[in-house]
Amino acid sequence: MDYFVRRWQTLADSSIIRHRCQRARILALPDGSLLAMWCSFKDKPPRFAEKLHTARLPKGANEWILEGPKIIIGAQEVNITFVDPDLLLLPDGRLRLYAYNIQTDETTHTIVSDISSDNGQSFTIEPGIRFATRQMWDPNVVIQPDGKYRMYYNGKDAIRSASSSDGLTFTADDGDRWVKGAIPGALVEGDTIWLYGCEKGIARRSSV
Repeated sequence: MDYFVRRWQTLADSSIIRHRCQRARILALPDGSLLAMWCSFKDKPPRFAEKLHTARLPKGANEWILEGPKIIIGAQEVNITFVDPDLLLLPDGRLRLYAYNIQTDETTHTIVSDISSDNGQSFTIEPGIRFATRQMWDPNVVIQPDGKYRMYYNGKDAIRSASSSDGLTFTADDGDRWVKGAIPGALVEGDTIWLYGCEKGIARRSSV
């Protein structure tokens, strides 16, 4: 958390302003740079034509470098369109991108994933579905202090969660994490998980 507090002024001085974009995520990379990713609806694209865009802030720099739309290798072959992206740095240094596949029916929503071995320069789709349930959006995955993975997501009228031992197969947790909360963003700090969400503004709750 302290890292982002120290970087806040830099982020504020080098803001990225984009039209018709949503669900931006920023990840600190091992080389000291920041990677931002968001879903773009530029030029009112037809359904399933949404694109994920990225920008990078090198270590010590004050200006973001726009990288344009991100091509996910293998996505078109299996009819996947990514929205609501979430980035996670894995213990082995690779990046995993979790996202909601908008090409699903209205009753069961699915979360899929891609992997990157070059700090987010390119991504390759991972086979299978990470998690599926009714009415689910905005996944956010963290690695807990015990090494297990937890996915927070926006369910109907509440933030809910699912757990996994490997980050690939998630099982729904019982109950709600935050009734009336929405669009989760979690941060692990020591043994505490801070959960941020929308509740008449941005609020946060802790796991302890």
